[in-house]
Amino acid sequence: MIAVLPLLPLLIVLMPCAALVVVPALALFRPAILRGLPRDVRFVIRLVRATRQLNQRLTQSRGTFTTADYWAETVQKHAAKTALVFGERTYTYAQVDAESDRIAQWALDQHLAPGDGVALLCANRPEHLFCWLVRLDSTGHSLDTPAHSALTA
Repeated sequence: MIAVLPLLPLLIVLMPCAALVVVPALALFRPAILRGLPRDVRFVIRLVRATRQLNQRLTQSRGTFTTADYWAETVQKHAAKTALVFGERTYTYAQVDAESDRIAQWALDQHLAPGDGVALLCANRPEHLFCWLVRLDSTGHSLDTPAHSALTA
């Protein structure tokens, strides 16, 4: 890694130059490869924007801003918008939040508390997301994120 550092400015300059050669060649010889490029570029732009926003929030909160906080804000802003599509079924942000609250109530009824061990065995289904988003109390502790002093899987 240390040997690469002096070459970093050169690499930064050469990458766009390489793209100027590679992209036209792909367009000429393999156009199907480039069909998803606009989607991929939009994704990267959104990812960078979201990362900056989250880093800013984390800095402002001095490290106390959690995934649960972000989820609660998102549900509040976009409650009626589609959050999840699974097969023929769609869920709005409010519906996903209601399902996670239902599972949280079940966990509380079982007398689970932060620090208790929980195992989650679930196929690729919406219920996995619902379990992950479970908040057990008003502080935003989540079932599946031990970094937030929550129940550990």
